Amino acid sequence: MINIINMFPLYYLYSSYYSVFVGSGIQLFLMSVATLFFALIGLLSPANRGSLTTGLVILYVCMGAFAGYYSSVAYKMFRGTDWRRNTLMTALFYPSILFICFVGLNGMLWVEGSSGAVPFGTLFTILFLWFCVSVPLVVLGSFFGYKREVNQHPVRTNQIPRAIPPQEWYMSTTITTACGGILPFGAVAVELYFIMSALWLHQIYYIFGFLFLVGIVLVITCAEVAILMTYFQLCCEDYNWWWRSFTTSGACSIYMFLYAIWYNITKLNISGFVPMIIYFTYMALASFTFFLVTGTIGFIAAFNFNTIIYGSIKVD
Repeated sequence: MINIINMFPLYYLYSSYYSVFVGSGIQLFLMSVATLFFALIGLLSPANRGSLTTGLVILYVCMGAFAGYYSSVAYKMFRGTDWRRNTLMTALFYPSILFICFVGLNGMLWVEGSSGAVPFGTLFTILFLWFCVSVPLVVLGSFFGYKREVNQHPVRTNQIPRAIPPQEWYMSTTITTACGGILPFGAVAVELYFIMSALWLHQIYYIFGFLFLVGIVLVITCAEVAILMTYFQLCCEDYNWWWRSFTTSGACSIYMFLYAIWYNITKLNISGFVPMIIYFTYMALASFTFFLVTGTIGFIAAFNFNTIIYGSIKVD
């Protein structure tokens, strides 16, 4: 009777990508928490923008071990075998996107003769931190992750996937994802205005205590939305909840990028092709970062929820 419940379908094709997303999300989440903590106790002064950026970079690099560990644990749970490829993707995926965009934008600033262009020495320092600190930490974390025994799932899975009944229109992936992202975005919409003003209108951001509370509300909201949508999905006998739990809570990043477009139209006075490209590239990167963080929160919440409810099933 239990084996008809395909509780944990194995996405062999996408397991590596999923584990990389989870590992990167964990790394970014821990970086954000650590940065906010140091800002709260006064070690990162908001008046010195350079210290905050430096702190973000250093803390991100130091959290590489957690990315490798949780990515390898997720990949092993999906019964992945190419662990070298998974480790390499975890170490290079997100930093490569950031570095390519950063170098491209920096090249535009060099061509324009802007004083905001980053010198070559800074780029070399970033590369050094990436390949000599972050990558080894990811490899180290992956090593311990692959050594760990995989937690047994609470129910037995069927080797042959069960046919999913036709779903109602409101249970489609597009609808549930679009609706699921509204509440997490609403939790941070007000605070996002002040953060955008600090980034683009040269204002100083001081209210880190309130930002900490908003972060707690965001985590709770993402978890609740992911659990609720996963529960509705399972009630409709659709067991493909892995990616949807990630995209449901991560969809708030789409609204974040739409907010960036609205903010540019109503609050900023950006003129010129290069400044416009810089603004939207940075906001796209920020939205993608937000997607990884909130999506990982949703996945962890949905996974623990499913483990608990199916673990309560009694098998005679």
